[in-house]
Amino acid sequence: MAFIDDGSNHQSNKRLTELLVKSGITVTTEEEAERLIYILHHKKDALLKNNLQKGEKSVLVISTTAPYHYEQWDFVQGFISTFSQSRASIQAVSDYLTGELLATGCLPVSIHDSTGKVVETNKQWCK
Repeated sequence: MAFIDDGSNHQSNKRLTELLVKSGITVTTEEEAERLIYILHHKKDALLKNNLQKGEKSVLVISTTAPYHYEQWDFVQGFISTFSQSRASIQAVSDYLTGELLATGCLPVSIHDSTGKVVETNKQWCK
């Protein structure tokens, strides 16, 4: 597994790496990894999508801001939106990735793919 950041050396990146390593998950380089993890911290990070290329490796994007970045990458296999960069949010992501937590919840918004088609929608019945 790889942990790829935007070069900012953001605290959330360091924290997630520490938690994954502590859980026994190998964090390695992009070249050696089977799976790529990319964390978006700011809206401007969405501009970094050109750095992500569709390839043979699976890509997981974690957005700590908003879920709207999802529509920019049609080749992403997984997308997590935490709406927060807090320690608790990063811990929850780690717990989910290591299988200690089942992800549940509802998006408060509708998400569209690059063609404008709704791929995720807010459910009226979500509470």
